[in-house]
Amino acid sequence: MLLIATAALFPIFAPATPLHASTESPRIVTLYQGATDSAIALGLTPIGVVDSLA
Repeated sequence: MLLIATAALFPIFAPATPLHASTESPRIVTLYQGATDSAIALGLTPIGVVDSLA
């Protein structure tokens, strides 16, 4: 009974167009050197990095 009531409150709609995975890589900016190192290790190329002052 609860399942039917929940389904009535939150109906599931199919999208009008099929969903496709983006072929573009994510655009990321790293804010410290450790994040830059991690991004590169994961195969991501940051579009911007913060230069350390030291």
